[in-house]
Amino acid sequence: MRRVLLLQLPLPQLNYSRQTGNVPLAAACLKLATIDLSDVQIDILPESAVTYLGGAALFDLVLRYQADIIGFSVYSWNLKRSLYFAGTLKEASQPRIIFGGPEITPDNQAAAVPCVDFRVYGEGEAALVRLLQDQEFRRRKSASLPADNFFRTSRSPYLEGWLEPEIENMVLLETTCPLYPEAGPYHY
Repeated sequence: MRRVLLLQLPLPQLNYSRQTGNVPLAAACLKLATIDLSDVQIDILPESAVTYLGGAALFDLVLRYQADIIGFSVYSWNLKRSLYFAGTLKEASQPRIIFGGPEITPDNQAAAVPCVDFRVYGEGEAALVRLLQDQEFRRRKSASLPADNFFRTSRSPYLEGWLEPEIENMVLLETTCPLYPEAGPYHY
């Protein structure tokens, strides 16, 4: 059985108050997309661990999962730390590293580094399923696949118990939507 660990490094702490804003909703949606794959175990690094552990403790926790694949949800606020963390993990245990999220785009070459094995552009649900099932697909190094059907039919990751809403009593959600020229600028 292949083991996959999904994580989202937190927003930088800008003050000494309570850290907020690191709900791994994307990771939970990815886990939902792969729920029918019997030969794969998907774990999400809990928000309570990834947000509040220091770097060394977080690194040790990730290594304890002994994951074959580690997927990062990458945003503008965590790109540099994710790259550093992925490089350190790659040296320590040689997992396959996958980057996806709003910061991972074909025109942003910041994540086109040797420690990142695969980059997912756009929604990652269909791409992750395909990565886990198709060895030829893995050789591509990057992909973009639509996930619209997934969002029409999936259950809630909150109701599955994979997220920790009690930590913050709120959810931050970043979305993207293509612009439609016929609608004019800024109309979605």
